Amino acid sequence: MSMRSIGRNGGGNRDGKGYLKIVKFVSDESSGKEYYTLALTNKEVRIMFEKMIRNWFHESGDSYHRFIQALLSGDLDGMNQYMNRVAMAAFSYFDTGTHPSGQEPERFYHGFVLGLIVELAGRYTILSNRESGFGRYDIILEPNQGVVFI
Repeated sequence: MSMRSIGRNGGGNRDGKGYLKIVKFVSDESSGKEYYTLALTNKEVRIMFEKMIRNWFHESGDSYHRFIQALLSGDLDGMNQYMNRVAMAAFSYFDTGTHPSGQEPERFYHGFVLGLIVELAGRYTILSNRESGFGRYDIILEPNQGVVFI
């Protein structure tokens, strides 16, 4: 079943298969674009992704902490350097190519960035692909005071 047919049926991943489920579907009639709000299917999947992402950065813990510091201080060059090193070391064409696994590359990168900031979940509310104003943002971190946009 395609994302489009799942979204139009108003459902999500009801049978518990897969890693993501559709929480919300919006179709913009004027542009023909479709927007999905996705969530992990269950606690076990969340734990699996957290472990997988931590393992990616385990050996470069200091470097990862510098990435978080760069993110929180708005150091875009520092963030990009770190993300490029990880991408070159870990990503495959099948992850990021024109049509990886039948998906759009933006979704892969979006998940990658969410994975990078998962450690901040205790200090920030992390929101993804939500509507705001006349559009939507990719990711937002809501701290106790102020807002950080990515």
